[in-house]
Amino acid sequence: MIIIEKKRLIGALLFSFALILATAIWGYKVGMQSSLKSDSELVLFFGFIGAGLELCLLIAMLVYAKRKESDFLMVAKAIQLNGVLSNSRAKKLGNLGATLQEALDDAYQITAQKSLKIAGLNGLVDELLLIIDRPLLVVSLTGTILNFSAKAQEKTGCKQGDALSEIAPGISLKEAIQNAALTRTAMQQDTHIVCMPVFSATGTLSFFLIDLSDQPIVSKVMENVKHLIQKTDTEKKQKKPFLKFFQKDRD
Repeated sequence: MIIIEKKRLIGALLFSFALILATAIWGYKVGMQSSLKSDSELVLFFGFIGAGLELCLLIAMLVYAKRKESDFLMVAKAIQLNGVLSNSRAKKLGNLGATLQEALDDAYQITAQKSLKIAGLNGLVDELLLIIDRPLLVVSLTGTILNFSAKAQEKTGCKQGDALSEIAPGISLKEAIQNAALTRTAMQQDTHIVCMPVFSATGTLSFFLIDLSDQPIVSKVMENVKHLIQKTDTEKKQKKPFLKFFQKDRD
């Protein structure tokens, strides 16, 4: 199947039609001037026949193009509604249908692989939430609880689909979203609850991980870091007298 713009096709055929007529009329005039009346009339006759055939060809091609356009629109609508292209409809489009069928098959395979990967990641998240020893909630950007750890269920009695506002009314999800957009970091709300933003691979905010612990994991990490910094500073101070001793010996 050759795809060409309808306006260009009509223009090319009309130009050919006009050229045949113009050539026939020119041949007739030249023949009449040369006293070849019978030959001139024959040239004009065949010119009109050729132009008529050209006109019939134009009409036939337009009808055929209209039918193919209707077939293509039906195929597009079927794909949009069902996501499937039957072999019978693909054959109506010829080579274009076969190419479209191959593209759809490739797209289905990619989608299936992505679905398996997403299912595997969801299973991994479920297993991690089962074994983690902290009350954690996975919350959508609209405030719906998507998943939770065993500790969170023990503490709040939550279930999937519950609203975060019912479980932790002190949390402002709007404020957490604004903070995530500006700083892309976790923020603490309601004295001890921490909202940790989770971003997709493209950097889009996807959902929040809510830590309901009395001592959130973020605070615990910060305390450990602070303790490590203080320990390092103490060790540096203890090394200074030792360095001064060697400096005195050099003097």
